[in-house]
Amino acid sequence: MRRRGFTLIELLVVIAIIGVLIALLVPAIQKVREAANRLSCQNNLKQLALATANYHGSAGEFPPGYERSLNHNGGLFCFLLPYIEQNALYQRIDWAVPSNNQTPGGPATAAIKGLICPSATIPNNPEPLAGAALMAGVTSYGGNGGTMSLPQDQAKNDGIFHETGPLSKPKANQVAIRMADVLDGQSQTILMGERTHTDGAWDSWLSAPLLPKPVPPLQPFTQLRVWAPAGPMALYQITHSGAAVLNGNMGKTYIPPPPPGIGMPLLPPPPVPLADVEMFIQYRWMAYGSHHSGGVNFAFLDGSTRFIATSIAPSVMLALSSRAGGETPGGW
Repeated sequence: MRRRGFTLIELLVVIAIIGVLIALLVPAIQKVREAANRLSCQNNLKQLALATANYHGSAGEFPPGYERSLNHNGGLFCFLLPYIEQNALYQRIDWAVPSNNQTPGGPATAAIKGLICPSATIPNNPEPLAGAALMAGVTSYGGNGGTMSLPQDQAKNDGIFHETGPLSKPKANQVAIRMADVLDGQSQTILMGERTHTDGAWDSWLSAPLLPKPVPPLQPFTQLRVWAPAGPMALYQITHSGAAVLNGNMGKTYIPPPPPGIGMPLLPPPPVPLADVEMFIQYRWMAYGSHHSGGVNFAFLDGSTRFIATSIAPSVMLALSSRAGGETPGGW
C-alpha cells in the first residue's frame, strides 16, 4: 500500500503557517529581551547609586564630576571604582597625568560590564578615541550635572556633580556637593542617568567636507562616552544636563552653531537642510538618552531607579535635575 505524501499545496500551507508563527514569535521574543535589558540597566544604575552612597558615607561628600588640579585629575567613575569592586583598577590610575591612563594596557582601557547598558549599541569596548591613537573603555551612564553644565564658564552647578579643585570652573576652588546641600528631596533629585552618545547632526558636521550626510545616519561620538576622561572635555563626558529633552541628540539633522572653542576642528557646516536649530550643540552633547523604547532609566538620590518617558515636559526635567531649586515636579 502506497503512503500518501504531502501535496504541494499542503506543503505551502505548512510553510505559510510556520512563517506566520515566526512572525508572531520574533517580536514577542524581542520584547522579552528588551524588558530584561531594561531591568539589567536599572540594576546597573542601582549599583552605581549604592556605590555613590558608600563614597559619600566614607568621604562625607559626593565624588567630583571632575577634579581639576595641577597634580590630581580624575572624573566621577574613577572615584567610584573602589565601590564597584574595581579597587585594583583604581590603584593603577595615574592621577597626575590622566592621558597616560589611555595608553595601550592602561587602566582607562578597561571594559567594565556594570558601566554598559545591555541595549546600548557599542561595537567595541574599549573604543578608539576620535582623532587619537588611544583606546578607552566606555560607559552608558553619567552623573547629574544640573540644569546647565555647558559652557563650563557659565555652568550653574545646581546638580550633584561638577568640577572641583583649584582650577575648577566657573569658579576656582569649588568643592563637592554634600547630601545636606540637597533640599529638593532625595526621591525628587536625579543622581545618574543614561546617555546614548549618538548624534547624526554632530557627525555630519565633522564629515561635511567628505560626505553629504552621515553613513549610517547615527554614528557614535566615542570621545564623549569614556568612563575615565582626560583633558578639557572631561566634565562633558561624565555629566549630563537637564537643559535638553530626553533623546534630544538622536536622529537630528541641522547646521549647528560655530564650535564652542574647545579645540574642535574648524570645518564648514554640512550640506544639509537647516532644521531643529533650537538646541545648542552644547546641550546636545549633554542630553540624557537611551536605546530603550519610549524612555530612559534614571537613578535618584534615594537609591530608587525609574524609567522616565521621553515625553516628559522639559520644565519637569529641569526640576528633577536641580538639587535645591524649590520646584515641585509633577506629571512624570
